[in-house]
Amino acid sequence: MVIVLGCIFGGPSPRVFVNLVISAIAIGVIVVATASGIGSILGWAARDTMSNLALAGGMFVRALPVVLLTFLVFFNTYVWLMAAIVSRGRLWLAIGFLFLIASAFLVSSTMERVRPILESPEPAIEDQDRLAGTPFEGIADEPGADPLSRAERANVVFVVAASQLAQVLTVAVATGAIFLVLGLIVVSPQLLDSWTRGAGRNDGHVLGMILPVPDPLIQTTMMLTAITFMYLAAKAVTDKEYRSQFLDPLLEDLRVTLVARDRYRSTPQGR
Repeated sequence: MVIVLGCIFGGPSPRVFVNLVISAIAIGVIVVATASGIGSILGWAARDTMSNLALAGGMFVRALPVVLLTFLVFFNTYVWLMAAIVSRGRLWLAIGFLFLIASAFLVSSTMERVRPILESPEPAIEDQDRLAGTPFEGIADEPGADPLSRAERANVVFVVAASQLAQVLTVAVATGAIFLVLGLIVVSPQLLDSWTRGAGRNDGHVLGMILPVPDPLIQTTMMLTAITFMYLAAKAVTDKEYRSQFLDPLLEDLRVTLVARDRYRSTPQGR
């Protein structure tokens, strides 16, 4: 009832029918994510990201080179002219293309790091301490446990990749927000008209809503966010400090989880 009233008296679009359709799609996505378990996995990734905000700050410091590069791009007349002329649909396609490239690179490197664990999650001495107080504490490690199925392997890779993507995306969005605020401070109507050669609009359009923010500023911020995300995705794979602080502990938790899974499968209840 609250959603219906919100669609009638508000919403991203001035049309009630469009608001109802958008709300129905959003509810459907939530239901599917909950039923399939994707929602819980993404929730875990979000909680893991929030617990590593200090690491996110470190990643932001490492992003300073790309910030300096995009700072030069941010104050580039041709970039603003392109942002004023290109349509929002084409811009989303370009951002999606960059996101797919960065995600493919991150997932492929993740698979290389995860593959040894998937092939044989060898138990370690410290596993006894880490599994202490759990139902798996008194179960012995037996060789020849049931191998992971394809769905289980895909789930493991998805969890690790989603956690890294959430971490990188958080820093990229924060960087984009900084440039958005910077643009609101320094970009005046006269400067916007000069940079865009009169092609820029002083009002922005987001989800059917009109905002008091120049549309070229919104589109320039979107481009800088996508570029930062792509750079950080590559940096996260090659940065040894990032791997030691974030990825290695994540893989260690994954290995212990698989050891507990093998212990459970070796019991009569798990067979």
